[in-house]
Amino acid sequence: YMDLGVVDLDGKANYTDGSTAELADRGYIKKAIAGESNISDVLISSVTGQPVTMVAAPIYKAKQVVGVVIGRNDGNAISEIVANYNYCENGYAYMINRKGVVIAHPESEKVLTQFNPIDLAANDPALQSTADLFSRMITQDVGIDHYEFGGKQMYVAYQAVEGTDWIFAITADKAEVLAATEKLAQDL
Repeated sequence: YMDLGVVDLDGKANYTDGSTAELADRGYIKKAIAGESNISDVLISSVTGQPVTMVAAPIYKAKQVVGVVIGRNDGNAISEIVANYNYCENGYAYMINRKGVVIAHPESEKVLTQFNPIDLAANDPALQSTADLFSRMITQDVGIDHYEFGGKQMYVAYQAVEGTDWIFAITADKAEVLAATEKLAQDL
């Protein structure tokens, strides 16, 4: 963990480094106060300004929640794990949450800016195909689909990550995927 802390029932966090933060409005804190251990989406930390995930678990005394223990993890770690998955030369993996926000991607800027094509497509028609795909991904747990991104036709396979609100996706450039079939057709 980058840092640990204890949060009181009013949402005030006291970290081990002596800093404090008001976190009452955070979903992961609300869940933990309600008795549910959880991990947040990748978010931009109000304390560090960097991508982080927050782990939160209730603290019990006499079967009553009296506070929450939290741990701050480097949000880039998920992108590093996802970066180990690719397909062909130009395929890559990424992860989104159920709101359509990119939470892990080989291009760290997409995580830092909380890239969400669903929200951006209204002002950028070039993102409409990706927005439509993300909309399908967040309503289905598993699938194979296609979309256009950055002027390229892409295939994608995706699946929800059990125990989270995240969807893991791996993409492949359509031209690369079909290259083998074109060669086979020529050889026949």
